[in-house]
Amino acid sequence: MAESLVAMHSAALSTRAAISHAARPAASAARPKAVCSVAKKLSSQGKMMSGASLKSFAPAKPICRSRNATQVPTCTLSKADPAQPLSSQMTSGGWEVHKYGGTCVGSAERIKKGAQLIIDSPGDRKLLIVSAMGGVPKVTDLLLGVLAKASRRDETFNIELDALLEKHITTAEALLEGELLEKYLKVLHDDVEGLRALLKAISIAGTSTAAFSDFVVGHGELWSAQLMRSVIETLGHKSTWMDARKVITVDSTSVETNQVEVIYEESEQRMSRWFESNLDPGIIVMTGFIAETEEGVPTTLKRNGSDYSATIAGNLVSADHITIWTDVDGVYSSDPRKVKGAVCLDNLSYYEAWELSYFGASVLHPQCTTPAMKKNI
Repeated sequence: MAESLVAMHSAALSTRAAISHAARPAASAARPKAVCSVAKKLSSQGKMMSGASLKSFAPAKPICRSRNATQVPTCTLSKADPAQPLSSQMTSGGWEVHKYGGTCVGSAERIKKGAQLIIDSPGDRKLLIVSAMGGVPKVTDLLLGVLAKASRRDETFNIELDALLEKHITTAEALLEGELLEKYLKVLHDDVEGLRALLKAISIAGTSTAAFSDFVVGHGELWSAQLMRSVIETLGHKSTWMDARKVITVDSTSVETNQVEVIYEESEQRMSRWFESNLDPGIIVMTGFIAETEEGVPTTLKRNGSDYSATIAGNLVSADHITIWTDVDGVYSSDPRKVKGAVCLDNLSYYEAWELSYFGASVLHPQCTTPAMKKNI
């Protein structure tokens, strides 16, 4: 169903859904009510892609309507030290948080359309979280493959690393030119040569560690975020990229599990310091998936953790909306690949969405709803 980008953006705006609660300020009351989150856009094959907004999880149960709800899944959120006030950019509201998955940044065409989409989206304060480039092959899979080969002392890891470099060079050359292209390629080459040296050491040792793995695999998001930021600037809009490792702080004892715990007090303070150093950031493009422990060790939120990154970021800036863009039409009642009668749900409570993700629905990371629930986003 090929449609123009203008038509798709119009559809996206008309179907963006909003959870409303009694305490929502009057300024947001004018937003459209929650209906099925089926904000559309084109894939490279001309098919429709969609933005599944956490605002579509309408408060069908009191859990999402009352600030005093007691049925929310437990999550420890420390408040920032009042002696260290947060940046006004974090506390004054008005933030729109978007997240693009790997399929949305899987090619030069999709990246450019995604950049234009975030430029055209409503709101003066925008924070975009991006995954590593998807497509065939996926960048994250390539990085995992390179690491596995190095750990086996298979010297062909250099060939795959070169393929990874070429994928990003080709994409960048299709999107950028001049100084922006030159700067991006320098960062890319420096990063790849650094990885090559690390992988050589891993190959000599014949083994790797979880910390090395997280460091290597996280580069996909670093490259896609910096590329998206450059494309937005190419289109004439100010943009700044944010390395999530400098903001999102996690408990080091939790990184060995699939339940990575965010230290919110420290993350809020680090986010505040980032804003103090970037007073006029324009459209912020933040890396998904990656974070840092309280000891300063790079880590990840585990595979498919970019949705979690988006809701963490939304929590930190007290966002008005969080929209997760993906290549399906929304949240289904069951897996449509296995159940013929599966239907796109018009709305969900946060509690229902949390249950679906907890029991295996792949459209949402199991932990991703909790940060948004705590701020009633």
